[in-house]
Amino acid sequence: MVLIPSQKQIYFKMKEQYKVFLKTTHTTWEVSNHGNIKKNGNPYVAYESGGHKGDKYPSLSINKPHSGYIHRIVASEFIDNPENKRTVNHKDGNKSNNHIDNLEWATYSENNKHAWETGLRKSNPLVSLKKKQAYDLRLAGKSYKEIGDILEVSRQHACVLVRRYKNNK
Repeated sequence: MVLIPSQKQIYFKMKEQYKVFLKTTHTTWEVSNHGNIKKNGNPYVAYESGGHKGDKYPSLSINKPHSGYIHRIVASEFIDNPENKRTVNHKDGNKSNNHIDNLEWATYSENNKHAWETGLRKSNPLVSLKKKQAYDLRLAGKSYKEIGDILEVSRQHACVLVRRYKNNK
């Protein structure tokens, strides 16, 4: 889902509010409902880390219990999670958009489903090719161990590749 300009403007109509999420003897850290961070009252620029295939999340490194991704800090401070879901989904798929209107708590399954439905995640053609190769080798009488050796995967993974290809034919 891509935001059209009128949708982006909605984010900035909401008044920005800050909450303290960590206070030490020398430092006060705040996060806003717009996804911004302040350190001792001054804007703080987060670094980017993690993600898949070059996509990075704005991150923060303070100390072990408070380090992490900005979207998780925003969600923890501003979005209720009565079902104790473990991941935070970016509704528009933009990992830099940490506004609370763009975030929602999700299960791993819901997050993956969203990624497939919005085109954020696509199947890897090499995996499809490997499945077909495994299936063809099995039809040719090769054992799962032999298939695994040829495709450089474990015997168990060779079995999974064959089964997945057969089920999706």
